[in-house]
Amino acid sequence: MKNICITAQGGGLKSAYSVGVIKGLREKYSLDEVDLIVGSSGAGSTFAYFITKQYDYIEKIWIELVKSGEFIKIRNFFLRGPIMDIDFLVDTVLKKKFPLDINSLKSSKTELYIPLLRYSDCKGIYFTNHESEDPYEIIRAACAVPYFFGKRVKLNN
Repeated sequence: MKNICITAQGGGLKSAYSVGVIKGLREKYSLDEVDLIVGSSGAGSTFAYFITKQYDYIEKIWIELVKSGEFIKIRNFFLRGPIMDIDFLVDTVLKKKFPLDINSLKSSKTELYIPLLRYSDCKGIYFTNHESEDPYEIIRAACAVPYFFGKRVKLNN
């Protein structure tokens, strides 16, 4: 395998763009494995499913999120409440409806880097799929935009 790296920008529903990238790479180039992925925000979780080869879930997750009415709550923009329900994304969609294969994620040869911003000093830090930290909490933290989610996520104390 050649050294292949994918970088994917997240940011709300822009993360859904990664679904098309994954489908294109698989269909056109039969690409099922890469060396390194850097995925911010929701792209990190989308590519976690790519790494675990849970391809059928990738598109279904985004369709579920958009049509559920539970993830994006536009009315909260006017009510000054959280606009994205990241807890619904992680606890309901990713853990229960489409469970991520954590063992495959952690044992994969592919390195998945998910960038985060540490609240205390605004320093950029990276977590990988090989951390001892709960991958679901890393995903929650990566998606936890303060204004849109309204909570902090604590990792590594």
